[in-house]
Amino acid sequence: MKMKAIFAMMLTSVLGCAVKSESPISLSIAFAQPGDTPPLKRTIGKLDYEISEIYIVVSVVEMHLCQTLASFSFVPNAYAHVSSSSTRLGTPFVIALHKQKQSAIVVGEIAPPPGEYCKGFVVLSPADEDVMNLTDLDSQKIIGHSIFIRGRFKELSSVEWTPFEKSFDLKDAFPFPLLRPKTGLVRLQLEPGSHEQITIDFNWPQMPAQSHPEDPDFGIQIVNELTKHLKMRSYKK
Repeated sequence: MKMKAIFAMMLTSVLGCAVKSESPISLSIAFAQPGDTPPLKRTIGKLDYEISEIYIVVSVVEMHLCQTLASFSFVPNAYAHVSSSSTRLGTPFVIALHKQKQSAIVVGEIAPPPGEYCKGFVVLSPADEDVMNLTDLDSQKIIGHSIFIRGRFKELSSVEWTPFEKSFDLKDAFPFPLLRPKTGLVRLQLEPGSHEQITIDFNWPQMPAQSHPEDPDFGIQIVNELTKHLKMRSYKK
């Protein structure tokens, strides 16, 4: 009887370890909206400019294991979807970066294998008709584009503002370091059965100093400002 009891305990332990090792990892991906975003202002020549709304299209979020670090070499073309995988969220979505209340929006979930992850990539590319629009922006305004801005301008001598809208077709990948959400320590450690959320923060930009909304490269400069301090949020106390 004693041997049977020992055998049963050993079997239970082995089965428990097997179940644990096969338990899938669940990783939610969210984006934080800055909150309390003041209009971007710049006086250029005889005109005052203000930008109050910025929308971007994120087409891919991808994670890289520490031992396989590499630069992101593939950026999807306009109207192209990238298939999702265990380490890649390939569902394109539109997010607004100008909300007056700070919040985080969960955009999807992946199930990566166990391991240590050091770097993530956010890819911006133009939207197609299947883009998931998480904003109140009319989707037609951003299809074929990756960034859309709204603002206004006026002559220095005037008190009347004229609204304007502008869209850009930037395609690029932007890296950010992966952290442990609860501690802020470098390297995201995922073990079997883990349930985590990574929240990605964009930086509310400064108005580019050497450009204005009519310049062809203005969108690139805005995105460079947005991603200058791209980071993952941690909740350490």
